[in-house]
Amino acid sequence: MALAEHAPPGVDISHAIKMLLIPDLVEIDAGDLSCIYKVKIKLL
Repeated sequence: MALAEHAPPGVDISHAIKMLLIPDLVEIDAGDLSCIYKVKIKLL
């Protein structure tokens, strides 16, 4: 939302935010494996 003022006219900011958040919701539900593997690698 901080960059909303820089968006071209006609851009639906709420729709853009939803499009950005949907993949994150899937990762939260399924578990972000890349994050887990990075932590395991650092611990080894």
